[in-house]
Amino acid sequence: MEKTKVSEILLSYPEINEWFDSIPEELKFLAKNIKKRLKKEKDLVIAITGHEEGIGKSSFSILLGFLIDMINFDLRQNIAYIANSDTIKKQFWDIPQESYLSLDEAIKALYKMDFNSQLQKLLIMMYATERWQKKCTGLCIPRFNDLTEQFRNHKVRLWIKIMKRGYAVVHTKDVDDDYDPWKLEWERKYREKNWSGRHVVDISFAERMKLERAKSTFVTEFRIPELPRILFNRYEEIKKEIHSKESQEDDDESARIHKYKETIFKLCQHIKMIQPDATIPKLSAIMGLNDSTLRDIINKFGKIEDFRKSQRKNRIMEQLPNFAQKVS
Repeated sequence: MEKTKVSEILLSYPEINEWFDSIPEELKFLAKNIKKRLKKEKDLVIAITGHEEGIGKSSFSILLGFLIDMINFDLRQNIAYIANSDTIKKQFWDIPQESYLSLDEAIKALYKMDFNSQLQKLLIMMYATERWQKKCTGLCIPRFNDLTEQFRNHKVRLWIKIMKRGYAVVHTKDVDDDYDPWKLEWERKYREKNWSGRHVVDISFAERMKLERAKSTFVTEFRIPELPRILFNRYEEIKKEIHSKESQEDDDESARIHKYKETIFKLCQHIKMIQPDATIPKLSAIMGLNDSTLRDIINKFGKIEDFRKSQRKNRIMEQLPNFAQKVS
């Protein structure tokens, strides 16, 4: 039977003690405080950001989830690999209390699910109606601004910014500042004052860290140890498996939709043969579609003109008696 619990996978790692000792105390302390918050029946949403792909957002989220819930954290149960609202709701419901759900590569969910509305509404609803579950959600996204202003200002409590691979800073929301609780405007002014006119490549990591530490929301910083290869490989295997299955399901769904649209087109052709005066609005009403959708389908499989010629001919025929009467 495959092992998916992180604790069980790590048991077969010969250097587990050395690896665990390499985890910074600041990170362990952060996880400990998150656990305390969950025990007090308070939910928590964490934004995990990092502009570069491969900077380690997902790996860090796994590490944080394991530290929060060492006994139960599971690579299948505690990570949402796909952008499906039903899947996310089920996983959120199924994981134990005081546990952590990682929305892996949430940027894909952002665009696939219209994240700025649907997924964030889903999370708001879950936390509003099921606070008693005492659960934490981590959103792995490139930019903090990918979240709507309302969501990041009212639901996100911690912002973990991965500055470069292997190093992160933590910010907490200023609950007393309704206008700019994450000091984004302050940061913009700081950049203008100190970095205006400079090339981005000339701004050192030390200068960037100086900015982060100067923000009143700054909590801590720490080094992020690499996940043991045995754990990371297992995560990659599961992600590949799930994404492959999702891709196949998407292909099957696309084929079904294509066949459905083709059937609609053929039905419209048949109706047009029987009723030459059938207009696009009339055909749309019969099919239960709006006009623009039906036009797109017709253009995909045929020519929209073919559904207008008979109608135009009928109008001309209707006008002929009047024309003949005028001439006579």
